[in-house]
Amino acid sequence: MGSIPITRSTFPQGLDLAMPSGQRRAMTTYGFIGTGAITDAIVRGLKTSPLADRPILLSPRSQSVSAALAADLEGITVATDNQAVIDGADVLILAVLPQHAGEILRPLTFPAGKPIISLIAATPIQTIAHWTRRDATDICRAIPLPSTETRTCATPVYPPRAEAMKLFEALGQALAVEDAASFDTYGAASALMAPYFAFAQAAADWLSANGLPQDDAQTYVRTLFANLGATLRDRTDPITDLRKAHQTTGGLNELAGLTFDEGGPQALGAALDAALARVQGRQAG
Repeated sequence: MGSIPITRSTFPQGLDLAMPSGQRRAMTTYGFIGTGAITDAIVRGLKTSPLADRPILLSPRSQSVSAALAADLEGITVATDNQAVIDGADVLILAVLPQHAGEILRPLTFPAGKPIISLIAATPIQTIAHWTRRDATDICRAIPLPSTETRTCATPVYPPRAEAMKLFEALGQALAVEDAASFDTYGAASALMAPYFAFAQAAADWLSANGLPQDDAQTYVRTLFANLGATLRDRTDPITDLRKAHQTTGGLNELAGLTFDEGGPQALGAALDAALARVQGRQAG
């Protein structure tokens, strides 16, 4: 294992080099342009999935992430540059920051017909098509989360093109989305991660303010939330039914829930409205 710079001529596209020469067969190669936290999670998840044998090409930046992936996992190659990724891969995954995406993608040459999966937040397919000079039918969008690493992620895909659905089904579940408005709503909901941890931190801070040692307070909240999260993940009951099952009439959970209802849902709704406005380009920043 290790980082081996490549160019287009290093090896034939999609060839399974792990097999003897007489038995080699075509195999989909995934190419990532942009190697940050989400790429790291996806690649690590893929290498424990039914698609673990698929070769992966990584762009050289972020260098620390790409080098660590190549050192840790089999079948990972770090390309010399982004164009080498495009030339050597069968399916392209765009995972660059939206504020830098245009300047990164415009100078590159994207072959016609090669599937492109964009993970670039708040950036419509038409914009990606303009930057890559490709037909929009070559492009779809997806919203993977860090849980792709453990293959427990539900990933919205719009439109639900076959290569993207196959990729994200291997990482948990692929949610087929048929219209841009619904996809934007999922995009806004992906912003719930920070409020979730803020809620947990506020609970731990309250415990500390009421005399508990900070470490013990955080341990209690971590365990409480982790177990509730497992219940939410593993049970298919409507969420309203789960709430009822976790409160007793006249009890403390009912009291806390009713108190939260007085303003908590409105605050959360306002946060999601702001995220949706950003996703839809109605709010700068």
